[in-house]
This record gives sequence, C-alpha cells and structure tokens, in this order.
Amino acid sequence: MSAMGQELRPAQATLRMFDGTELPTLGMITATVRHPRNGRQLSLEFYITERENPLLGIDACRSLDMLRIVEHNICDMHESLHESSAASGLTPTDIFTRYGDLFDGSPGCMAGEVHLEVDPQVPPVQMALRRLPVALRDQVKAELDRLVANDVIAPVT
Repeated sequence: MSAMGQELRPAQATLRMFDGTELPTLGMITATVRHPRNGRQLSLEFYITERENPLLGIDACRSLDMLRIVEHNICDMHESLHESSAASGLTPTDIFTRYGDLFDGSPGCMAGEVHLEVDPQVPPVQMALRRLPVALRDQVKAELDRLVANDVIAPVT
C-alpha cells in the first residue's frame, strides 16, 4: 500500500479521539510541505487515517506557525501521588476526589483576571441571528431564565 508515492510505515503512536476512543490508522508517511504564505518548507510526519479529512497535529501546526501556545500562561499541576508513579501524575479520579467541590455542577468564578489578546488587524464579525425553532423556544427561555437566576448571565436590552 502506498500514499503519495511512498510506502506506508507502521504508525509510531496510537491516535486517540477526545473521548479516548482509538482513531484507526493505515500507517504513516513523511512528506515535505510548504507553508503557503512564507514559503518555508518542512519535513513532517503524517498519519494516514481511515477518515476522509486530513488532520494536522499540534506539532505540525506549531511548526507551520499556524498556532502559538504561550507556555507561561498555562497552569500545570505536577504532583506525584503515593499510589501512582511520577510519570503518570494525577488521574481524573484523583482530581475529582481532591477537588470535587469544583465539579459539583454549580456555577462559580475563579480568582484572578483573564487577559485575551486580539489581533487588531482582524475585523470583528457579527453574525445575523438565527431563527430558533418553535419547538425549542420554551426550553431555551427556561434555560436562559435559570442562568439569569443563578447570576451566570445578565439580560441586555
């Protein structure tokens, strides 16, 4: 089996979806790609999936300067537990057990401020309102009323 004139190699990693299910792959290839704006060429590994749509991984996006992550703005928890190794870190169960009050379903606020940087060269876009199906209007109104009552949102006129 070949892709773009190259022989597929066995995949070096198992790709997983956000829900943990495996994304079936046929294999992988290495291809040279050129950034359409700056002309920079890079050699990137591509996993060939059984799906029709191609996927770019985070490393490829960062290499192509399509995505920038400001590492110092990301909160990270490094902790080793007595029950687990330092390499595995905290499990979801550990987090829910220790910090269950944060996941009780009630709205809340985190301390501190959020700073978002917006590119002034990109004009804002205002989309037209979409009509709400009549069958959903009562449910949407009830949810909006609940959010107002819980001080999650405030009405604007």
